[in-house]
Amino acid sequence: MMQYLVASFKAAESSGKANASPPAKLLQAKLAELNPTIIKCAQHLQRRMDGYPMLVPIYIRATDAEGHVAELQYYLLDTISLQQILQQISNTP
Repeated sequence: MMQYLVASFKAAESSGKANASPPAKLLQAKLAELNPTIIKCAQHLQRRMDGYPMLVPIYIRATDAEGHVAELQYYLLDTISLQQILQQISNTP
């Protein structure tokens, strides 16, 4: 997830736009646009949202020799520190 965020901000920087916002401003704008469902989920789970939220889907499907299928769909919710993201962006060439 961190690599994706860093790559997307680096791409925005190198796009040549004269009015490109600094990464900190872009991150704050993205946080303002967050899907309310993720925030409600964090509140329901009694988790603090102290950074950039990250929702990782996990899907497992298993089939036995007789063709029976079992499926598991699961999500991990966590946050990445904004300072950590900005530090990684500034350290990446």
